[in-house]
Amino acid sequence: MTDRLDVVRLLDGLPFALMPEAPDVGVAGVRGLKGGMPVPQANLVGLVRLGSPGADAAISAVQRVFSDVPYTWVVGPESTPADLGDRLLAAGLSPGPELEGLVFADWDHVPQAPAGLNVRLAAASDVAAHAEALAAAYGMGMTAAALAASMASLLAGPLPTEGYLVWSAEAEAPVGFGTLSWLAPNVALLNGSATVPPFRGRGAYRALAAARLDSARQRGAAVVLVAAVADTAAPICRRLGFSPVCRIRQYLGNGALAASG
Repeated sequence: MTDRLDVVRLLDGLPFALMPEAPDVGVAGVRGLKGGMPVPQANLVGLVRLGSPGADAAISAVQRVFSDVPYTWVVGPESTPADLGDRLLAAGLSPGPELEGLVFADWDHVPQAPAGLNVRLAAASDVAAHAEALAAAYGMGMTAAALAASMASLLAGPLPTEGYLVWSAEAEAPVGFGTLSWLAPNVALLNGSATVPPFRGRGAYRALAAARLDSARQRGAAVVLVAAVADTAAPICRRLGFSPVCRIRQYLGNGALAASG
């Protein structure tokens, strides 16, 4: 599973590919998860396969399901109809961070971690102990409780997943985090990476990527995927040897609820 169509399909399936069962919000052609927490990352819509005639009605039905929480609607490269993004904007959603889907397969040139940063494996309890700092790293309205819960669920989920924290001698708390999940026996995913604001641009993201790529290589990965924020993390990934293969758009619903939560 290393050709372009396969990796695009895996990236298109995020984040639901990481979940134990196919979420269902009762709207045909739509997958969704209503986690209930007041952050858009905890309430998700995606893997949308709608025909043009019924798309607007389906969007309205999803909005009713998620009327009491902020949510993120993910539009992948295989989402339909082709004008789904325009329809979501017309329905009142706002543009969110755009993601770039990238793939790494150059095992002769795995990047090295910068000096002065130490990346360690982390259990769910380690993440919970530093959830306030790590929520600030994630941004976008993420709360400590939501971050701790989502990381605990991911690390305990059906897909083999490792958590990582990056530490600096200049800080008492970890300065960044990320995970490595296996989508298939030879396909790994770098997920959830974030760095606290004072340490951005100082090598923490590179250190996390290098540690996880090294782990993936040792365990026989053919390719490693990442869906990185297009205007921040994606350029770093390209410098580390990742190649872009697709774009993933995000739209945010009920932003006022997120702000008040």
